[in-house]
Amino acid sequence: MLEDENISYQVPKEGSLIWEDCLCIPKDAPNLENAHKFIDFILRADIGAELADYIQYATPNKAAKELMSEEYSSNPAIFPSDETVKLCENQLYLGEDVGQMIQDTWTRILAS
Repeated sequence: MLEDENISYQVPKEGSLIWEDCLCIPKDAPNLENAHKFIDFILRADIGAELADYIQYATPNKAAKELMSEEYSSNPAIFPSDETVKLCENQLYLGEDVGQMIQDTWTRILAS
């Protein structure tokens, strides 16, 4: 969107899914100390702000967001209005069978 004014982000009037990312460390991670150091690093306000600026996604890191420009913080493609968010929902894991059905459906759509 920063490079092409003909591209925009829209949420359908019916709503959509809420995007979520997670940081997880596998229980058998071979470098547990490094994993914690990495998470600590990217949660630093300055690094979080740099990452958010680069990817242009919403940051959940309040300290990082405070370092961001007004242009970033007020961008509705990054931070939709409360009204828009109320139309959206979290995706629930409904089991392997449903996951496979969704994957099969997307495969058919993309093959068309």
